[in-house]
Amino acid sequence: MPRPSAEPALRIAVLGPLEVHRGSERTPSAPMVRRALAVLLLQAGDFVPVSLLIDELWDDEPPRLARKTVQTYMYQVRRALRPFADTDGARAEGAPEVLETRPGGYRIHVPAESLDLEVFRRLAARGRAARDLADHAAASRTLGEALALWRGPAFAGVTAGPLLTARIARIEQARLEVLEQRLDCDLLLGRHRELLPELHELTRRHPLNEAVAAQLMTASYRAGHRDVALDAYTRLRRHLVEELGAEPSQRLRDLHRDILNQSDRLDPPGVAPSGVRAVPGPPFVTHLPPDTEDFTGREGVLRDVLRLSRPAGTARTAPRLVLLTGGVGVGKTTLAVHAAHLVKDRFPGGHLHAVLHGPDDRPLDPHEVLFSLLRDAGVAAERIPDTPEGRIRAFRTWSARRPLLMLLDDVAAARQVTPLLPAGPDSTVLLTSRTRLPGLAGVRPVALGPMSSQESADLLAVLAGATAVEHAPRAVRDIAEACGRLPLALRAAAGKLGTPLSWSPDSLARRLLDEDRRLGELGSDSFDVGACLRRAVRRLPVDAGAALTVLAAAEPGRFDLVAAARVWATDMFGAEDTVGRLLELNAVEAETGGLSHSPSFRIPPLLRLAALPRHPARRAVLLPNAG
Repeated sequence: MPRPSAEPALRIAVLGPLEVHRGSERTPSAPMVRRALAVLLLQAGDFVPVSLLIDELWDDEPPRLARKTVQTYMYQVRRALRPFADTDGARAEGAPEVLETRPGGYRIHVPAESLDLEVFRRLAARGRAARDLADHAAASRTLGEALALWRGPAFAGVTAGPLLTARIARIEQARLEVLEQRLDCDLLLGRHRELLPELHELTRRHPLNEAVAAQLMTASYRAGHRDVALDAYTRLRRHLVEELGAEPSQRLRDLHRDILNQSDRLDPPGVAPSGVRAVPGPPFVTHLPPDTEDFTGREGVLRDVLRLSRPAGTARTAPRLVLLTGGVGVGKTTLAVHAAHLVKDRFPGGHLHAVLHGPDDRPLDPHEVLFSLLRDAGVAAERIPDTPEGRIRAFRTWSARRPLLMLLDDVAAARQVTPLLPAGPDSTVLLTSRTRLPGLAGVRPVALGPMSSQESADLLAVLAGATAVEHAPRAVRDIAEACGRLPLALRAAAGKLGTPLSWSPDSLARRLLDEDRRLGELGSDSFDVGACLRRAVRRLPVDAGAALTVLAAAEPGRFDLVAAARVWATDMFGAEDTVGRLLELNAVEAETGGLSHSPSFRIPPLLRLAALPRHPARRAVLLPNAG
């Protein structure tokens, strides 16, 4: 009989009763064969020794012909998994072998999309990623899809030995964790009333689970059932004491106390997502700059910033401080604004923004900034105190019970920040700076460097249009490297593509290869990268700027401390101090991957060009012993 032209897809379900489908149901009927298949599936893709199968199937009492019996079981497994197997279990011509026999054991190959356990794991990972990006609606939806794959207890109907028992317990624990994560997202979305029946059932099935009990307490309180919330705590404590001889955790005790005190921290998301009721006052303040529609890349750094920025579940006594630090042009402000827009709904007290450098590139006095912030908050100018101490007290009083999101951009030093910090512990302050702001207590720094090569290519494609760059990958790579993979320069370069001159990526790449022309090529009437970088050099402290200028003229590429000491005509201690200062200012980068054991460094390529004198004839006078 001719074989059908298309093979039915293999589908194996283990999140419930074990089932095998390939065109029709192929689930082995013999209990020991199902057990052997379960062992293989739990280690899909890995080698499973015959000895492990014997231990799992018969524990300490294997039959005399155990290995022969395992071979019989594997024959039946193979017959169930093969497409269009005939009555002898022979493999159809050209069909892939799912069960592979290896010396001393077996390996099963199951496509990830064919095994519901792997699909569950992938959906759970996607849901957690969405949660990390503060997209709780997508996270709840995706985690719900993962949980919908379950039809009952994992491997239901399979008699489990010691290995299966342990692995199944871990799978069931993963299911519970995903469920708790989905419930957390739903609570953040204000779905507390809808969750109550599900949470009551979960606490009945898991009477010792503190996470589920906390979710039931929170949802009940938000739904107006304070007595139910308190009763849930009493039941949990009784079970813990009677069965484990333990008291509830500090987190549960804190939650219980907050419910007794009717704390504002427990208000539902519609009232205050971060857990504090926004007090009545002037109109809602939201002064964030507009987000960037074409934001591209930076997924890892963005995830870190969002994780550090989110209001925590535990009680705090100080606001969260998250610092994005990096050199000029790496995109700190763009990323900070994008992150702020992703988390702003969690801060009903208001969204404040201030740039801490003036138009002349001088650091602003924080007390002048405080005046602007208080005016933004609705305080009449005549009521704002004249003294710095009075303004600090006024701002702290105003912010004490407001969950605020603040973006303080282009910070010069820690002394600018401290007077501007809100008093409320449920606030978050995002900062950007070219230094790590030594001396600022409690700050969580996130370093931002140049984009990766792929991110640079993606950004050029977004800005210039995919059709402008898709057929010139080498030129795109050359453009990205000439731009130092800085978003600032890449945006300028993208503006040159598709202009009336119709520059192609190849022609732009050739122009940018000439270092003497590069900064000029990246300028226009409305946007001048060279001018921006030269301002950054001038902003450096005088001694650091002078050292950078001399170094830029002498060392066009990688250098070490010996070379730096020679250029600056100083000893090794002086070279270490100066390089350390330039590293702190992000005017120099540490290099990796060299063959030498001594550390090496480089000036970011575009910053080095900006640090050079505009007239090449003047560069020689900067070098020691120039002639």
